[in-house]
Amino acid sequence: PIEFIKRAEHYGLSAYLEKSKSKGYHVWLFFPEGGVNACKLRIVMKFILDKIYANYTEVFPKQDSIKNNDSYWNFINAPMFMEHAPKGKTVFVSPNFKLRPFHNQWDFLKSVKKNSEVTLDFIISDNELGKDINTFQKYTEENSNYNYGLPACSQKILKYGVTFDQRIACF
Repeated sequence: PIEFIKRAEHYGLSAYLEKSKSKGYHVWLFFPEGGVNACKLRIVMKFILDKIYANYTEVFPKQDSIKNNDSYWNFINAPMFMEHAPKGKTVFVSPNFKLRPFHNQWDFLKSVKKNSEVTLDFIISDNELGKDINTFQKYTEENSNYNYGLPACSQKILKYGVTFDQRIACF
């Protein structure tokens, strides 16, 4: 994951490391409230993972869009998840300081840099990854009842924070 973070930074993306609930790590990228085109994001993630020879890595979201009446498909444990956080799991860690958890997770989250869709567009253009986007655009023109960005539940969590009884966030 540290190699991914370094390569993402090379392309102008900010990525953050979270220690998982069981073993390993998750890499998070944050975007503005309106979200970004998921197809573009996955194309860029696949490109970076191919560059570091980690193309077996699972990437979320797994679909380009969500129909308004469909359920949200990718459920994952939210960072700082319940009893795991005090044990040093599901917390954000510093890739530069021996993977130690940030002292104040909330202050850390306030400081994250949100990536822009313009950066994704630049990476796609600069690396000639646009052929996949053209296929996506044709599909969306034919299926214009789709929406993009974060589901309403995730937007609410980002805007108002996590309440006591929320156990998972969907992305």
